[in-house]
Amino acid sequence: MKRLPAVVAALLGTVAIATSCSSQDSAPASKVAATSLVTTSMSVAACPPPGGATAGTDGAIAEAVGAASLPSGTSLVNVQSVANIDDRSKSDVVVRVCSPGTFGNQLKDLGTVIARSIKQSPAGDSVASLRVTNTAEEGNPQGKIRCEDFAIRTFSADALNGALRAAWKYPSES
Repeated sequence: MKRLPAVVAALLGTVAIATSCSSQDSAPASKVAATSLVTTSMSVAACPPPGGATAGTDGAIAEAVGAASLPSGTSLVNVQSVANIDDRSKSDVVVRVCSPGTFGNQLKDLGTVIARSIKQSPAGDSVASLRVTNTAEEGNPQGKIRCEDFAIRTFSADALNGALRAAWKYPSES
């Protein structure tokens, strides 16, 4: 019964190895290591299945996002576009990806890949803002980024990384 909390935690994709190892536990270290391995691999495999575009999403925008060359280990979870509140002819776009361990500048670089794909598409001029959320890092303050002035950004391949990354803000930044 002492192993039950670790098994339940492993099924939920969380790390709870500490509850399975006590001075009273007589299990061999190999079993504890196996539990650790299973728990770790389960949290990596926690990406939701691809959901495609949300109902009402502009097809050209969804196609442009789908055409982005995402890095290995990154999957597109969902694309959603809604009419911009200030200019109804433009869309605010939310892209959800799953890429365990990708946050901060790496997520900004990933966002730039998606932004370039949109900019190069026929839908490029119709986007007002872009948000990118990494579902594998939602608890991380740097697991979500936004570019509120997408319409005026070029995301040029000639731009310096620092300039491209400056286009993106975290939720805590104004």
